[in-house]
Amino acid sequence: EHYAAWLGDPATRTRGLCRVAVQGDDADTQSIVTLLTYYAQRAQHSFVVKTPGIECSITGPSGSAIDVLAGVMLEKCRQPGFNGTFITNGADGGWGESTIFLRSRVWDSELIGDPMWVDVMTPVIDGAGREVAQATRAVTRPFMEAGARVYQYMNYMHAKEFSFDRLLIGIGSWNFDPYSADNNHESAIFCLDDALRAQMERQIVLDLVNSVPVIRP
Repeated sequence: EHYAAWLGDPATRTRGLCRVAVQGDDADTQSIVTLLTYYAQRAQHSFVVKTPGIECSITGPSGSAIDVLAGVMLEKCRQPGFNGTFITNGADGGWGESTIFLRSRVWDSELIGDPMWVDVMTPVIDGAGREVAQATRAVTRPFMEAGARVYQYMNYMHAKEFSFDRLLIGIGSWNFDPYSADNNHESAIFCLDDALRAQMERQIVLDLVNSVPVIRP
């Protein structure tokens, strides 16, 4: 009952007004992909998405919730003057935590002078990295053709963060894929807060500096 007053007052509407969403059993009405679609539809100037990977389809029949969200973001990127940005894993990200584990075994082998893990796992790690990077480039190509900017992080990115119009900030466990959209137990918080926005924007700049821009086709 306080939302109208809080949102209508410039002194309070960006001072920590937050919404928590938890989806899963008994929480279907708090579907995070539904909230993200709503926020994307109403974005007027920009969005930034940080996610370990991107899995969606916007070229075929669209029926799943993640494809609907992707379609909304694609149309936003086509609007003149709109800035859409994706930051995700590149070749070094590979299979995520699995790649990190394999790298640790390689480093241990190098330290003790045992070449087994180095010889066996290095080609696997390199192959996984190329596979993930190519898949990311393929799925983000329509966004780039529509005008979005895509960056691939130089290491492994695990962050799941969103920014809409440099105003609304989202942070949570939600990945940009059908599993998080339709099946997984996930949580996220969406905030109108100037201090949090400034902190995230500083981190976004650092992420961009440590990323490789994907060249638009």
